[in-house]
Amino acid sequence: FVGYAAGAVFSADATKALVPDSNTGIGLHDVATGVQQYVIPVPQDSGAAQGTFSADGSKVVVAYASNYDFKKKPAVTAHL
Repeated sequence: FVGYAAGAVFSADATKALVPDSNTGIGLHDVATGVQQYVIPVPQDSGAAQGTFSADGSKVVVAYASNYDFKKKPAVTAHL
């Protein structure tokens, strides 16, 4: 990413950053290169979404508010 990114969250070792993506998701960026490695999608009706890293930086947790029914489709986790 280039320039200032409002709402960026950095991993504890400052090698990765979560940045809101313009395509309804949260982008995971490599801080050294600025390259977006991938996008964590969030539902379009989610409003504001925020992500954070686990203490060891191996996982990302994303929270958002929406009408999403978790009973019909449970949350998913991913290892980085």
